[in-house]
Amino acid sequence: MKKFGTEIIFIHGLGQKLPEEILLPIWRKFLLCGSEMNIPDEAVQMAYWADCIPNHIPENIRTSTDKAVQDLLEYVAVNKDNFHVGAGDKVDEFFAHKGKELINILNSAIVLKENIINSVSEDAKYYVLDSHIAEQMRGCLLSKIVSAWQRKKKVVIVAHSMGSVIAYDLFWELSYRAEYAKYSGNKIEAFFTMGSPLDNKEVQVNLLSSSYRKRGDLFYPKNLLNWYNFSCLGDVVTHNSQIEEILLKPMKNLGILQDFRDYKNLYNPYVCSGYHNPHKSYGYLVQPKLTKCLNKILLRN
Repeated sequence: MKKFGTEIIFIHGLGQKLPEEILLPIWRKFLLCGSEMNIPDEAVQMAYWADCIPNHIPENIRTSTDKAVQDLLEYVAVNKDNFHVGAGDKVDEFFAHKGKELINILNSAIVLKENIINSVSEDAKYYVLDSHIAEQMRGCLLSKIVSAWQRKKKVVIVAHSMGSVIAYDLFWELSYRAEYAKYSGNKIEAFFTMGSPLDNKEVQVNLLSSSYRKRGDLFYPKNLLNWYNFSCLGDVVTHNSQIEEILLKPMKNLGILQDFRDYKNLYNPYVCSGYHNPHKSYGYLVQPKLTKCLNKILLRN
């Protein structure tokens, strides 16, 4: 039997997180619940960086979170790939019969906005102001990538929120820093970003490549083959996302990115204790378009 030749590496986002041994199986289950690919458990890893944040206390999974996880799995089982929202009039059509739910989504986004922004600020504070902590956070992903490359595996990165920023900075380091020259010929097969703030001006000015902004291709990592970005309706982190204009198209035009897709206004079906959370990673991981893009990549395995 042919060995599975791809390593899928998750990198989580901001805020309090479940312990890795609990979070990884949940992410794996959601990512694969809509896939017909036979992906072995050992081919799916996580770059868990939450413990790099001082005084991080793991989240407790009990109570309503358990039900929210099960409800989401049941939602996907019933709806299959019929909850993808397209662009323009398709968004209006999709939500035509979801008036009350749409209101709830937008209201939940307003309620969650302050908490999300505060969490982003806290994690970003350490990442931006403490180079030692930032290096540790990137190191969690680096070790997973290097291990996969050493085993001659293709690498697919699935990043949520702040995790996409950490990953992007690491890709840039691997592209240009002298200490990583031995990896200059290695490529990331695909980069999946979910709820990413990479187009945010404050994030942009703090990227490791920020000083090269006016120097053309030096601003961008050169080791990405494919990039697929996903943003959900009501996600305050990706509101009016400009990732396609700021990053994807320029990289494609420079010839350093083979293919990209930017999916906007998606429906995030995650609900916990009656509240929608359009930024939740779980609701991103079950997106039908994400599954289809991943299957396309893995079929090249």
